[in-house]
Amino acid sequence: MRTRNLGAFTALVAVLALLALPSAAAAQRISGTVREADAGPLIAGGFISLLDRAGEAVQADFTAADGVFSFRAPGPGEYRVRVERIGYANWVTEAYVLEAGQTLAITVEVPRQPVRLGDLRVEVTGSCLDDPRQGEALATVWEEARKALETAVWAEDRGELTFTLTEYERTLDPRSLVTLASHTRTRSNVRLPPFRSLPARRLVTEGYAVVNRDSSVFHAPDATVLLSEEFRDAHCFGLRREEAEGEARLGITFRPQGRSNVIGIEGTLWLDEATAALRDVELQYRHVPLPRGAERRRIGANLVFDRLPDGPFYVRDWWIRFPVSGRPMRPVRTGLSVEPELVLVAYRQTGGRVGDAFAGGRTFGTMEGVVAGVLRDSVSGEPLPGADIILRDWDDAAVFLPLPPAAEARYSAVTDEAGAFRMAGLPDGVFAVGVHHPKLRTAGVRLNETRVVVENRTSEPLELWTPSAETIFAQTCPGSAPYGSTGAVTGVARDPATGLPVPGVEIEVLWRAQRVRFVGRGVDVSERTESADAVSGEHGQFVICRVPLGESVFVRQKGAEEGAGFDLVTRVAWRDVQADPDRATEPPGEAPLPAFLTQPEETQPEECAEQASLAVTVLDESGLVAMPNAAVVLRWTDAGLPPVREETEVDGQLQLCVPPQARQATLWAEVGDATSEEAVVALEPGRAHEVELYVLFGNVRTGQVVGRVRDARNHRPVAAAAVSVAGRPEEVQSNRQGYFVLGSLPVGAHELSVRHLGYAPLTHTITVTRGHTTEVDVRVSPDPVELEPIVATATRIRRLETQGFYERKRWGELLGGGTFFTIEDIERRNPLRITHMIADAPGVRVTCGGGLRSCRVYSRRVTSGFVGQGCELNVYVDGVLVIRSDDSRWNSRPSPMYLDEFVLPSEIGGVEVYPGAASLPAEFSGSDGRCGAVLVWTK
Repeated sequence: MRTRNLGAFTALVAVLALLALPSAAAAQRISGTVREADAGPLIAGGFISLLDRAGEAVQADFTAADGVFSFRAPGPGEYRVRVERIGYANWVTEAYVLEAGQTLAITVEVPRQPVRLGDLRVEVTGSCLDDPRQGEALATVWEEARKALETAVWAEDRGELTFTLTEYERTLDPRSLVTLASHTRTRSNVRLPPFRSLPARRLVTEGYAVVNRDSSVFHAPDATVLLSEEFRDAHCFGLRREEAEGEARLGITFRPQGRSNVIGIEGTLWLDEATAALRDVELQYRHVPLPRGAERRRIGANLVFDRLPDGPFYVRDWWIRFPVSGRPMRPVRTGLSVEPELVLVAYRQTGGRVGDAFAGGRTFGTMEGVVAGVLRDSVSGEPLPGADIILRDWDDAAVFLPLPPAAEARYSAVTDEAGAFRMAGLPDGVFAVGVHHPKLRTAGVRLNETRVVVENRTSEPLELWTPSAETIFAQTCPGSAPYGSTGAVTGVARDPATGLPVPGVEIEVLWRAQRVRFVGRGVDVSERTESADAVSGEHGQFVICRVPLGESVFVRQKGAEEGAGFDLVTRVAWRDVQADPDRATEPPGEAPLPAFLTQPEETQPEECAEQASLAVTVLDESGLVAMPNAAVVLRWTDAGLPPVREETEVDGQLQLCVPPQARQATLWAEVGDATSEEAVVALEPGRAHEVELYVLFGNVRTGQVVGRVRDARNHRPVAAAAVSVAGRPEEVQSNRQGYFVLGSLPVGAHELSVRHLGYAPLTHTITVTRGHTTEVDVRVSPDPVELEPIVATATRIRRLETQGFYERKRWGELLGGGTFFTIEDIERRNPLRITHMIADAPGVRVTCGGGLRSCRVYSRRVTSGFVGQGCELNVYVDGVLVIRSDDSRWNSRPSPMYLDEFVLPSEIGGVEVYPGAASLPAEFSGSDGRCGAVLVWTK
């Protein structure tokens, strides 16, 4: 327990007590001061009691900052004064005789007798004592714990102290204990205790938990229960010593004694060995019926005690964790009279934390160090709620120890709807801040831990960002092109009734795909629904890649009617899907599509009545050119009818009725000497059947180009873009979906040109293959029109071009050298400091000191000397070296300047990050460039 020298709490309590007293003429009083013997210092924050002749305490309080106390005695008689201090032996004065109406002033001198728990001999035995007051060592430790618990009960009974209380309920993953869902509320002016247990007698007779198939109720003991005679009689006690986080501590162990049919508890009261202060109480439940898959060690409770400055102890943090059970996904048949065995689906953890204390209209800070900040999603730029923020010692992170789950970490928090988090109760020191979130876990991405320094109980506010969409996409869909035209939909399948993950269900994403083909000299665009799917993993996670960017998509459980529709405009989109666990064991059936994915149903021709009908379309082998006057031959497989030969219309289509007795047809198309492959159709009465036949030509000398023009920033279609091929007179325009078709192009290489007002012209070399279709996905970049009011904007962009930024970016992305941030990336991210974005670049590490802008960029791939900490990158602003590497080989020292001091994000037009010399441009390399460089270009 940290030593505090504030007497504000006890001073105010003493004043309040004086104001509430009747006049001296009507009562007798004992007042005075308490100090150490031999003219020692005054004792502040001592717990002082007025004892009657039988030794019972009739009044109690804390001494003020100047050692003053004052008691109103209940009547005349003989009284003693007892002084209790944590870490010191108790002291009881001689008896004082108090007459009726008398006021007695005394000075209590207390011998200095420290209690040294470190000198106690703790033996590891299997014995368990019936009372914690038995045995010299156990009794000594129990007395210190008792004093702390007594002050907590005293504060609760007095009722003058209130707190700000934050309560939470978290649903935890059954294996990793990562938070799956969280609900939090904050209340003010809450009186102690922040939670109240059942009476000790009921807990002993009815148990600390009641568990049945439909619900569970768990209880934890408060200070009153721990001090009760019923608790002592129901348990036996022992003593143990251990070291935790570099501090030695002593524990009073307890466990139930005797047989019992109710759920009991066992655990340990931990005290700091150096200060004898009560730290926390660890609890585990015994005889709890567990669902299959639950671990007994994870079911329990924890109470963390703290002390107000020179005041009472109180429960600062607490939580209770218990299992949530459900029926199995694949129930085992055990007979009609036996219910299926319950299985573990999650853990539920409820708890809370108290903040500042209030008494008599005044506030008393709890003198806790605080780390606070906000977490944002780099993909959307929005705050990211529901993330676990975990704080641990920096030394543990430096040696790459695994990051513990929030439920088992000493300091943790969950981000709220604004992405904000706050962790209090911290000592001064250096810590590492880690992040867990279902989104990152689903994508297989881990956020690097951030270093934070707590000094004088304060720290700099943190602004954390998830990795960029491109980084997450590369990790999520490793087989996809990093800058292609597809994205990914990822999320967690959840049970709508419980919100818990559902493994083993099929999730699908649907979208409308357009198909372009020639009809005579014109172009026909048809649409159809396409889909991609995946099966949720053991934690309910799913990833569906190769979903087209810029399209409206719909994600749902396969076979379900409900889902979520949205536009996929980022490389990765997170969407949780409601999933019925029962569907995991059943084959998904057909489900209706949402309105934007549906198309008009094919109507049965009136002349066909109740007969089946065929709608046949004949196309060339590319699927782009409709074939008029093509012969369609039909052979009825099982009806004994003669074959039918009909010709297609101008649009390459043919529609006819099927004889009633026909149940199957084989058909193909003929154009001159060329023919299509055969198609076999099962015929159903009253239904229209669609068939497409592709004619295969063996001597074709031309090919086609079909493509789509999109905005490079948001992947939206660009309509009315002029598309042409060099050397050919015709020019086509993209339609409203951005599609275009160039037909009958000679085989070979061609220069494709795309132009549109407001976009930079684009030329690209394409290769046309004989008889095949070349698909092109064109991304055009916005280009400001050079009008008089925006000449400055156009000039700045041209300056980046003249400096070679875009050329290096193009080759760097092609060859994998360096990381580039454009002005669009910076505006979309809107970082507080540019080093926030640079931290996302692979191969670098950003370390910040105590100041708001004191951040440096280090290479993870190159070490500095023999310390292995990475060496600082050179920093250039507009081509000028402003920060030189601190490479220890040259005995240079870190620059006194920092990148964030030179330029604001709003002033930057582009950034290049090279974490080593291998990819560093020649003009920025040299003997001092081995660590790499950051190149910043202003607008």
